[in-house]
Amino acid sequence: IKPESGAAGDKMTISGKNLPKQVSAYKLFVGTLPATIQSVTDKQVVFIVPSGLTGEKQTVTLYIAGVKCDPLYFKTKAAPVITGVDMLEAPPSSPIVISGKGFSTKASENTVQVGGATCQITACSATQITAVIPESIQCPQRDIPVTVKTNGVDAKGTVTMSVTMRTIRGGEFLN
Repeated sequence: IKPESGAAGDKMTISGKNLPKQVSAYKLFVGTLPATIQSVTDKQVVFIVPSGLTGEKQTVTLYIAGVKCDPLYFKTKAAPVITGVDMLEAPPSSPIVISGKGFSTKASENTVQVGGATCQITACSATQITAVIPESIQCPQRDIPVTVKTNGVDAKGTVTMSVTMRTIRGGEFLN
């Protein structure tokens, strides 16, 4: 079974030989949940990982023409969790720090959005991501969602913040 890990909605491939070429010949379960078979050939069965899985190691049970095959296994990609953001309110181009767990330590494997606008990630660890609010975001906006995806998996938990315009009052100088 390839790849070795997957999340809900991902395609997984089971390889074999001399397999029936009709989808109707198959039934497939991940744990106790039925999975949708997307396509079959005489060498492979492609299925979609169902949502609602719990735990890390998943057992795949495949029935071909009613005959149960030996079980196969893959690991689920764990969903990251967002627990907070360090700014309740900030203007565009400002950095924010999102706290949580299960984030990738590689910036390219994380995606942060504020109000649907994708942010540039400047630093990350397993528990924090530092991102910059895009200059293009429309403001002011109140209570907009901050979302994270790690390896394509949506983070659990919700946080919101407000994006406001940067203002400097007349006659004041900031040092």
